[in-house]
Amino acid sequence: MELVYKKNQLETTIIYGETFASQIKSASIKSKHLFLLTNQRYYDLFSEKLIQLFDDKQEIDWYICKNDAHCNNLKELESLLTFLADFDQQQDFLFLGVGNEGVVQLTNFLHETSVLTSDCWLLPLSIQSLSKSLIHEVQIELNNHPVLQSSVLADKILYDHTLTTDHGDGKLVDFLVFIRCGLVCSHDFLRMLFKNYSDATRLNQQSFNGMLDEMIRYYENDGQMIDQFGRLFEQGF
Repeated sequence: MELVYKKNQLETTIIYGETFASQIKSASIKSKHLFLLTNQRYYDLFSEKLIQLFDDKQEIDWYICKNDAHCNNLKELESLLTFLADFDQQQDFLFLGVGNEGVVQLTNFLHETSVLTSDCWLLPLSIQSLSKSLIHEVQIELNNHPVLQSSVLADKILYDHTLTTDHGDGKLVDFLVFIRCGLVCSHDFLRMLFKNYSDATRLNQQSFNGMLDEMIRYYENDGQMIDQFGRLFEQGF
C-alpha cells in the first residue's frame, strides 16, 4: 500500500504492507552515502539484516542513539553533529532513521537543518514511532521539554510490520495510539476498537494492519490534536 500524506503544504509518501527489503530493491540509492540513525536495541536486532540489503560497495555509516524515546535531545544532537563534522559535504546522503519516536524526530530535524545534501527516509519500528513520523513539527528537547522545532516531513516513511514487536507491552503502547484516534476523531472507530480488541488475548492475536489507513487519515486531518491528547494531564500529574 502506498499513500501520499499531506500536511501544511508538506508531503511524504507512506509505504506499508510491503517489506523494507522489497522497497530497497526497487530504489535507486547506490550513488548515495547511506547514513543510518537507530537505537541501540534495534541496532543489535537488525543491523546485520539491514546491511545485507545494500550493495557491498555502498558507503554506510551508523549513529547509535540510546533506547530512550526522548533521544531527540540537545545532547544527542550535539554528539551527532560532531560525528558528521568530518563527512564529505560534496556527497549526496540518504538519512535513514530506524527505530523509536525519538529517532524519527532526530533524523527529520537533521535532514531539515544540516548543510549536507540529503534525502530522508524513516523506518519506524512501532505504531507509536509511525504516528510520530506523521507529525510535521519535529522537536529537539532539553530535559524532556522542546527547545528547538522545525516543520518537515520525510521523503518516505516505510512501515514494515515484519520488523516490529507485535505482542506484550509494546503492542499495548501501540494500541493507545488507536485509542487516541478514536477519542479525538471518531466514536465509531473507538467502539470498533473495544469490540475487536476486548481483552489481552485478542489484542495480542490480532494485527493492527487493517487499521493503518484510517489512522493515517486521522493524523492527516487532526494529527497535532491526537498527538497532544492527554499531555496536559500528564504534565499536571
